[in-house]
Amino acid sequence: MLTATGGDGSGGTALLGGGGSGGGLLLHAPTISFTGNTTVSADGGGAFGGGGRILFLSDSGGLSGEITHLSVNPAPTGGAVAGVIEYGKLSAVPVPASAWLMLSALTGYLGLRRKAA
Repeated sequence: MLTATGGDGSGGTALLGGGGSGGGLLLHAPTISFTGNTTVSADGGGAFGGGGRILFLSDSGGLSGEITHLSVNPAPTGGAVAGVIEYGKLSAVPVPASAWLMLSALTGYLGLRRKAA
């Protein structure tokens, strides 16, 4: 079972104060496969609460296996927002993150040395 629970309603007294945001799940792998009785749920929250969000990313851009129950329904209370379940393709990162981190650290180090001189 995968569940991203919806947000609760607002505890404030303001008119249409809004609700909390729903939970989120990001699952990314070369292949995402389900077996047996799998439930995937991103239902909406309480009064004016936001729905949950689930994002699946795989090499094929899809899922395999069996999902027996899929749900993004808003909560029965007024103003609740439905959740979102999306899927898409994994993308290659053009420049490794470690290279950007090293460049950023070097720039900061050189800036500090220049300021000290």
